[in-house]
Amino acid sequence: MDYISTRFHIIPPEEWACDLLAAIATEEGYDGFEYTDTGMTGYIATALHSAEADQRIAEALQEAGVAVVCEAAPVPDANWNATWEAEGFPPIVIDDALIVVDERHQPAADVTGHYPLCISIRATQAFGTATHATTQMMLRALLRQRTNGVTVVDCGTGTGILAIAAAKRGARRVVAYDIDKWSVDSTTYNADHNDVVLDIRHGDIRVVADMDGTADIVLANINRNVLVGDMAAYAAMLKLSGVLLLSGFLADDVPTITASAQQAGLHITQQCENNGWMLLKAEKAGN
Repeated sequence: MDYISTRFHIIPPEEWACDLLAAIATEEGYDGFEYTDTGMTGYIATALHSAEADQRIAEALQEAGVAVVCEAAPVPDANWNATWEAEGFPPIVIDDALIVVDERHQPAADVTGHYPLCISIRATQAFGTATHATTQMMLRALLRQRTNGVTVVDCGTGTGILAIAAAKRGARRVVAYDIDKWSVDSTTYNADHNDVVLDIRHGDIRVVADMDGTADIVLANINRNVLVGDMAAYAAMLKLSGVLLLSGFLADDVPTITASAQQAGLHITQQCENNGWMLLKAEKAGN
């Protein structure tokens, strides 16, 4: 599958503007990003790209007071993220309880052994390796949940990092799904590499219809539109008193996400922020 590489020149190229662009572009189908000196480069499958979509992204940023110039060009799928794969990412520590390392740039055992949990991820895309604020918040929130012996569903699993973390923390069953075949392959590889067993499925929310009423924890780090569209299904999967962890959206989206959760019979019990990105914890009322 071929990809389009779009250089988004942001004026001014401030960090908050880059994060806002990434959130908006994700909703238009972009699935990878790299920071540049003038803004960001986004990557999108050729079949999903359109000049109209790039124009909508630019107009949304303009409404926030930022000018954007877009330059799109085709690149082969095999090479679009070669630089990221070659350079990898440095170890990332979450609350001194978990270290996430790059499979091909893994530190010595005396470094990783300092932490109760270590997850090794093959660096094939920047999102899903714990380098992004939303992934870090989701991991931190997951570490604070009781996971031993529970059932977890990871929606839009990406590299499988959240599902792997749940399995390593003693979850009895972990179901992970993604609409992207690349993500399913990546999760399969990373699960094997980390010696955990996951129930990995390819497709959208419909592939976990059999999970209704079975999940203690549902994880969804996606984007606002998907979260809102699938909220009722997330709630249906939860047992009474079950927990839903949501991220992948910005502060302006919190009222929309909250209203959707409440409509699905959930109540928000926690809100976190990291570099403009948000996380909400919701619970399903129980006895």
